[in-house]
Amino acid sequence: MVSGCDFYASPHVSPDGKKLCWVQWNHPNMPWDGTEVWLADLNATGDALVESTAKKVTGGVDISVMEPGWTTDNQLLYIGDQTNWWNLYLVTSGDGHTNLVPQDKEIGHPHWTFGLDDYCVDPNGTGKVVTAFGKELAVLDMATKQSVPISTMFKSHTHLNYSRDGNLYCLGSSPTEFSCIIRINVASGKVDTIRKSRSVPVDKGYLSVPEEKTWPTGTGNNEVAHGFYYPPQNQDFKGPETSLPPLLVKVHGGPTSQTSNALDLKVQYFTSRGFGLLDVNYRGSTGYGKTFRHSLRKNWGIYDVEDACSGAEYLANAGKADKQRLCIDGGSAGGFTTLACLAFKDTFKAGASHYGIGDLGLLAAETHKFESRYLDTMIGPYPEEKHIYEERSPYFHLEGFNCPIAFFQGKDDKVVPPKQAENMFNAIKTKGIPAALVMFKGEQHGFRKAENIQKALDGEFYFYSKIFGFEAVDIDVDMEIVNLPQ
Repeated sequence: MVSGCDFYASPHVSPDGKKLCWVQWNHPNMPWDGTEVWLADLNATGDALVESTAKKVTGGVDISVMEPGWTTDNQLLYIGDQTNWWNLYLVTSGDGHTNLVPQDKEIGHPHWTFGLDDYCVDPNGTGKVVTAFGKELAVLDMATKQSVPISTMFKSHTHLNYSRDGNLYCLGSSPTEFSCIIRINVASGKVDTIRKSRSVPVDKGYLSVPEEKTWPTGTGNNEVAHGFYYPPQNQDFKGPETSLPPLLVKVHGGPTSQTSNALDLKVQYFTSRGFGLLDVNYRGSTGYGKTFRHSLRKNWGIYDVEDACSGAEYLANAGKADKQRLCIDGGSAGGFTTLACLAFKDTFKAGASHYGIGDLGLLAAETHKFESRYLDTMIGPYPEEKHIYEERSPYFHLEGFNCPIAFFQGKDDKVVPPKQAENMFNAIKTKGIPAALVMFKGEQHGFRKAENIQKALDGEFYFYSKIFGFEAVDIDVDMEIVNLPQ
């Protein structure tokens, strides 16, 4: 029906069946960089576009638009970041564009995946739209522009669907509940849980509820980073008053993504065992506006590293963590930031890399079409700026590793060849520093087998117990750590 661009997404037919809208973009853009919404007439049978009717509606250079949709009377809606924040727009007669709910808050997600549906129109033609700005629900009256919050017990809402019976269906999650399918009667506000993805296997007295944190970072004025701090929590135990707890800093992947406060048992694993945990939304993360999101351009391996380190130091200076027991972990792109922190900074006393990217040049050369030009924006064009890739790649700076590190690696990983993990491990081993390397047979980039996921989690905690000198109670893991003091 349409061709010529590198990527197309989110096609939607108008309610009267006469028009088709879609999103398109070209390399080197990603969907959160520069995209366009297009519109065209459909022929009478609906299987082709009417010639010469396709036109661009909005978007372009440094404008990210997404999730085009329709009102019941065939007016076009879309999400765009023209105001620095992804907001919801209505295309009016005469090709005007109205920001329906101007907010310094975002609706929408980076489109690594599609179909999350961050707004939905009442199919009964009332002119109401349910929105999820900041993942919180509200009902918008398009005529009056009034937006009324919908209260639920959940903190995050995705995959919105408005039914003709007046009910909203969506996925809800919170710091103490796994994702659930919920039904909300929009008129009365009554909330019902239709199905839980799984039950919480422990009493909520063992769950740490996160606190949102913002802290100063970088070398410029008024630069900040964000994250969720999880204090240690276990209803059966209390840490000694004479010492501060260790802190684990977690780094999300992407890097254009964000961490959330949804319940994650991998987080609770550590907090229930006496660790504080900081889940970082470094500069470049989504959810904080376009300026913040774009700040990582050309700066991946710099700003994310600074923000992980400054976050740990911020909590230590606030009396939340022991400066001598700061550690960091991450997987894939988060593993890259982890390794960069350990190679180029001295903030952390230990770390764990889960299939972390050590060589950015290899990532640029071997990735798939969707991400094949991603690093042009995050670092620079490759191979023209190969020297920058090598400057920021921990793999080329093995001399910088000076603290204990555990590596968890898939033997069949094509993104991070096992040899890289082996070489980094050997560099630390040669220095006489404690280190561990756990290779998982049959695993690729990201672990899939439950027993390997469990072993990596147990192995990381066990590693820290040996480095920081505490007992890993009830942890049974076969894992060699070299250079441990006798």
